[in-house]
Order: sequence, then C-alpha cells, then structure tokens
Amino acid sequence: MRKLFGEIAARNIGFGVYKNTAQIPQAMQALADFDLLIDPSDYGPFVELLEEFSAIRALPHPLYDNAMEGREDWFVPLQHANYLHLDVAKAIFVGKRFRKRFPALLYSDVGQWEERKFGGISFQVVSARDQAKIAFLRAIFRSPSLLMGRSIAMGKELAEPFSRITTADGNSLCLEYLVGKDRFQIAVRRDGNTLHYDRAQTKRLRSRILRSAGADLSVQAADQTIHSLRRFGFALASRLTAQSSAADAYKRRLAPQGVIVTLMGVDGSGKSTQTAKLAEVLGRKFRVRILYLGSNDGGWMRVRHRFRRSGAKSVSESNSTGRSSVKSRLKLWGRSAWRMTIAIRRWLNVHYAQFLRNRGVIVICDRWPQSLEAGYLDGPSKLPARPSWFVRLTHAFELDLHRRMAAIQPDLTIHLLIDFATSHARKPGDIDEGDFERRNALMTRMRTANLNIVLIDARSEPHSVATAIFTAVWKAIFDAR
Repeated sequence: MRKLFGEIAARNIGFGVYKNTAQIPQAMQALADFDLLIDPSDYGPFVELLEEFSAIRALPHPLYDNAMEGREDWFVPLQHANYLHLDVAKAIFVGKRFRKRFPALLYSDVGQWEERKFGGISFQVVSARDQAKIAFLRAIFRSPSLLMGRSIAMGKELAEPFSRITTADGNSLCLEYLVGKDRFQIAVRRDGNTLHYDRAQTKRLRSRILRSAGADLSVQAADQTIHSLRRFGFALASRLTAQSSAADAYKRRLAPQGVIVTLMGVDGSGKSTQTAKLAEVLGRKFRVRILYLGSNDGGWMRVRHRFRRSGAKSVSESNSTGRSSVKSRLKLWGRSAWRMTIAIRRWLNVHYAQFLRNRGVIVICDRWPQSLEAGYLDGPSKLPARPSWFVRLTHAFELDLHRRMAAIQPDLTIHLLIDFATSHARKPGDIDEGDFERRNALMTRMRTANLNIVLIDARSEPHSVATAIFTAVWKAIFDAR
C-alpha cells in the first residue's frame, strides 16, 4: 500500500479522498473502501499504475446507485490474502440516489487538498470546508424536499465534515460554489444535529446546475421516474438474491467474465477448508460460488454408502453361489445407475460453472473430474467383474461423460501437495499408504498433461497456504481480463 500511494504521488497524479475521510484507517485494513476523486487528465496514467500493481476492475449491479458514468470500482491485492477497494470517480455527479447524472465538481474545483498521514502513509484528503460543500450539494439533490424548508437533520455524510470545521463563532459557515461564471454563497449554521441554511440561495444553486446540464422540468420529471424504477428494481433484485453468493446485487462481478478455480489434493490436503477460506475473502466484495464436484457430501454420502454395502453383498452372494440371483442383479444394476447419476450431477455442475463464469462470477470448485484413471480422484468408476449388459451400458455412458468433463479445463487448477504422514495425521484411517501413493501418482500424471497446474505445499500452517492460494487466484483473475 505504501508503495502504491508513493508511486501515485511520484507521478504527480491528481487524486484525493473526497468523502468518508473518517474511515481511512478502516480502508487501510481493507475493512472499508477509499472514495477517490481523480483529475480526469490523469485518469489514463492512474489506470496504468493500477495495472502495474495487478489491480482488477469489477462492475456493480446495473441498477446499483454507484453504477454510473465516471465511477469505477478497482481492487488492489495486498499481502496476507487481502485487497484494497478503490471507489474511483472522475467527477462528482449529483442527483437522486439512483439517478446521479449531473456533473457538479471536478478535482480542480476542490479549493483545498490537505496531506494527511495514516500509519506512515501520506494521503491527499479533501479539506473539511470542501468536504462540507460536497456533502451539502449532494444532499440538496438527493432530497429536493429540502428546498421547501430551512433546516435539515444531519446524517453521517453531513455530520462528518462539519465536525472537523472550526470557525470563529464555532457553528456558522459560508459555503461558496462557482457554476460557470456564477458564484453562490450559502450561509449555514449548525445547531446540534440540525443544519440551518439559506433556502433562497440553495434553490438558485440547484436551478443553475440543472440549467447548465440542460435539464428542464420534463427532464427532471423523467429523472424522478427513472430513479423510482431503478430503486424499486434494485430493492427487488437485492431481496431475490440475498441468499445467493453468485448473484448478490451488492457484490461486484468481473468483466468481461469470471474465472473457474479448482483445488485438488489427496485426503487431508485441506481442499474443503481452503475452498471455504478463499470464498470468504473474495466473497466480501465479489460474486463467488463454491461448487463441490465430488460425491461425498451430505445425503449423497449416505445413499452412496448404502449402495456400496448392497453392491458388495450382491457380489458376495454371486461369488458364493456361482450365479447371480434376481435380487443381487437388481442391486448391481441400481449401483451402476447410481454411478451414472453421480456422473450426470458432476457434468451438470461443470456446465453450471461455465454458466456462472460467463456472468462474471468467481467459481471455486472443490475437486474436478478426470478421465485418466478409474476409481480415484473423482474419475469414473471401475467396471465390475462379470458385468451385465446394463452395467456395461451405464459404465460406457459414465466414461463418455468423464471424457467430456475432462476436456473442459478450469482457468486455474491448484494441486495441494502433502506427504502421507500429514494426510494420516489430519485424517487418520481414511486411506492407507498404498492408496495415498496411487493418488499422488495420478496427480503427477495430471500435471504432465497440464503444465499450467499450480503446486502449493499444503503441509504449512493454514494461513500461509491460504495466502499462496489467494496470490495464485488473483493472478489468474488479472490474466483473464
């Protein structure tokens, strides 16, 4: 972070934090966002600098109140699996919350930028007086009903700058605005949590800005209608997607598309743990979806074990009698049908992952189907001894589905590497050393077929592994732009 803001200053890029200055310490810890106003003439060099730091741009919901021209969301990776959120504006637009389209102030219109240090890092921060000007201007456009009165209850955006201001009489202030060649002076006075203002001058200021934007009464009426429709649409979208991490209206999506990330490893490598951690970090700001492509989760595991026990019993009965009874044959057919069902489920999830990626979602997959070897690491099942025509048919179908799925490669595949001692310590008795070596050998064959697989030593403590995974995933997102 120090290097980023140092480079911005070294390249003489005009920028500053223009609102929410009190949350800068939280923004530095990636707990809030930086609201930056950029000089339009420096915007090109600013974006070039961000890309040097592997920053990525993401898009808000099209109905969100920040979805407007001249406003962009940029995210810069940090150490220790985190990232900064820069809410970048090339101009300050005013209007109704969901229809802010009237340009009011540029970087050069701010009277004073102050250099302030937080944690040893220097920032250009708008002066208290200019922050009050911006907050008051936004308020009179967001709530035109203010023009009918002479006072307003001070919310957070207004209270913050006024709490920073010290004037001769303590509570009175004159806000000056220049629109074209016209100068406006609005006297305001703070009384507790109430702000009193000059209603006549406030009306003239608002009308002058609207005239300069060519907004007559019909345009203003249309804007009010559009604002209402957008607000209703966003409220509906946010309610419908509140439980969906892949479509949450408050989360950003990647452009032009998202990425599919797969974590693979033998038992005890921490696939599920690291998948959840990665989704938690990225899901704070981005649309993320976890997909499980194995067969051992929830109710599927119980049904699978039931079929496995019944199938084993059927094979035992068949071997002891030398022939297959109708009952044992039906159980074997049911087990084959179950394997085919799992393959179909995986195939649907693979295509669902592609669907989500095309809509800007970060898809994190726990496992990925392979067709190199049957019976291991989410490959097809092994063909039973003395298979019937139905078992052969379902097994051929299963093999074909796995070949199709294996042909679809994720944007990033990560292999989590451990030794048998670590696997046994984390999951005692899950697999023996022979099975462990066979799985490891199969993963080596996968890496021979795909040289782009990223290897991460998963024997380290979980946070170090999570940091390495985050770094690899961020690079994949940056490269996919």
